[in-house]
This record gives sequence, structure tokens and C-alpha cells, in this order.
Amino acid sequence: MRCLSRTVLAAALLFTVGGCPKPATTTTPPPATAKPVATAKATKDAPKKLTELKSKKPLPVPEDWDRMVDAVKGFAFYVPKGSESKQETEGGVDVFVAQVAKPHDIAVMCVVYKDASKSKDDLAKNAVDIITSMGDTDVKVLETEELNADYTLLTITSVDEQKVKSKTRALVATDITDNYLLFVVSPETAFDQNVDTVDAIWQSFEMFSGGASGESK
Repeated sequence: MRCLSRTVLAAALLFTVGGCPKPATTTTPPPATAKPVATAKATKDAPKKLTELKSKKPLPVPEDWDRMVDAVKGFAFYVPKGSESKQETEGGVDVFVAQVAKPHDIAVMCVVYKDASKSKDDLAKNAVDIITSMGDTDVKVLETEELNADYTLLTITSVDEQKVKSKTRALVATDITDNYLLFVVSPETAFDQNVDTVDAIWQSFEMFSGGASGESK
């Protein structure tokens, strides 16, 4: 996980106003969990390293979870129990970061700020800007999925300063007054193993107000 101070600073440079989630322990699993993603079968001609990678099965989704909730900002999401987490506010931008416990290799970051003028398209651009501002290069949006009027899901790859390529699910959400960007990241080489838990994390996100449309949770 990147240094928290750098993360907050990078976010604060992009935005001017924003509520940090306050953890409340629970053993309830996320409301939604992803279905296992099929892994490709290795062929006879596949290099040994690639064969071993593709034959690895997804890690089981953890059974115990902590609910990260901010009643003032009106949102919540879950992280696996035992995750190391920190939160900080600077320049009106609230940032929560967590590192999921092994054997999973997953980092989570939630950025919250106020700006009623932002559209979902603006938030999607902000998500890319945040990744870039933390020093990542070769940032590519592989897929953009419009989930509903209030949520968009981006799948993004990037390369950090240590030349490690990561894959990110970035959920952007717009409320009446607040904007939320939830990043769930795993090294690309381990993404298929972590994908079920990655998807369970972003799918657990909820807005108490029902979002800008009033119809989202």
C-alpha cells in the first residue's frame, strides 16, 4: 500500500472540499459477493510460468468482515476482518486506506469530497487523475461499466514506481452533496486469485441517501 500521507496529499491537490469512515466491527459478510471468475486452461504450448499462473484458483472470499461506516457522510462498505486500516483528512478531502490480510493481496482506498457540480464522468476522470498523481504511469482504463444512474465501475491498469503492474476496480458514486471514489487494487499477476474478494468489496458499497437519483443503495 502506498504511503498514506502521499495518498492524502495527492487527493488534496485535486479537490478542495470532503468525511472519513469510522470502523464498526461486525462479522456480517458483504451484502453482495462476486461469482467465481472462470480461469483459462493452459495449453500444451503455454510457457510453464504462464501455465502455473492460469491454473491457480481464486482465493476463497473471507467469512468475517468489518463494516466501515460514516453516518455523517452517508456511506458504508466492508473490508475483510483483520485488514490494516488508516484514515486521514486534509484540505477537505477524506481518505480511508486498508491493506487486506494475507493470503489476499488487495489494497483499498476510499476518497470522499464535496462538489455538487461533479458528474459521474467527472468522477471517472478524477479516479484516473488520483492514480496518476500517486506516481503511477501507463494508466489505462480497460473497461467502463455504467451500473446505474449513480454508479460507474472502471477497470484500470497502471504501473507504480517499483514497476509493479496493478489492476484496479474503481467504483465512482455521486450523492446529492458528496462524491465517493472507491479503489480496490491488486497486482495484475495476482488479480485472478483475488478477484472474488475484490469484487465483494466494491459491491458492498452503499449510500444511505439513495444517491443523487434517490434510488441507489
